Amino acid sequence: MNTTPTIPVPRATYGLIMGLSTMVAGAAAWLLAAWLGADALTLKSVVIASGLGALATAAPVVLSLDRDRWGVFVMGAGVARMLLSLGYCYAAREATPELMARPLFVGVVAGAMLLLIVEVTVSIKILSALDQRRAGAAATGASSGKLA
Repeated sequence: MNTTPTIPVPRATYGLIMGLSTMVAGAAAWLLAAWLGADALTLKSVVIASGLGALATAAPVVLSLDRDRWGVFVMGAGVARMLLSLGYCYAAREATPELMARPLFVGVVAGAMLLLIVEVTVSIKILSALDQRRAGAAATGASSGKLA
């Protein structure tokens, strides 16, 4: 019998932080692409690619998973974000040769990497806090004789 207390994942906190981070990363991707000399069509593609990546970023917020699965799902969302963003860049570049490849790919990858760094940091902090709470609850329950 598992007597370890269940502590929910703070998905709203994660969602708020990642939502703001997604906007900052998208803006950084756009600014870097513009700095690299991207034209309007390429900048539009940077925004679309960043938006597609944001869909994967929202998945851990929307889905209700337990603590152990949530951490793995966050990692999978990061991979999905990169695949969606870069997949779009590749497809858009193949379909529209006028797109400037270097600003498109460098901008999108830089934004996605920035978001990945924030995502990993936030999820580690959340999971560490959950572990500390669970250990504290288990110790409190064991000392009071509730958990055996």
